[in-house]
Amino acid sequence: MKRSPRCRRGFVTVIVLVAMVAAVLIATASLSRVTTQTSSQRRNIDQSQVDLLAEAGISLAQVRLAQDAAYSGETWNLAAGAQGMKYPATVTIKTSESDQPSQRKVEVDVQLGDNPARTIRAKRTINLSLPESEQE
Repeated sequence: MKRSPRCRRGFVTVIVLVAMVAAVLIATASLSRVTTQTSSQRRNIDQSQVDLLAEAGISLAQVRLAQDAAYSGETWNLAAGAQGMKYPATVTIKTSESDQPSQRKVEVDVQLGDNPARTIRAKRTINLSLPESEQE
């Protein structure tokens, strides 16, 4: 029993459609994975930037306390585009008395971004020793 050419064409069309659906599904899955990885890498870069800003705040507080034991802190507002910043950032440094008279408690709060849904925050607290000439 031979099949007609018309029946064969219908069978080939079904195979081609199945293959196209499979190709579209594979392409969609690949695109989704690339999008997820890109988003994750951006987040890692932004988190690194926040960590560096926090470390810079601690370093600045250390220098300021070495110059003046009464240093109480300050706030930096960095605009997007400034210093290679992709998003605006705010770094707040606060110093206060510590349990030890020869130390000051330093709190650095960093906020990167102005969109509440995508803002990255970090807070660092450290006790820094005052220079010996400033100790009580």
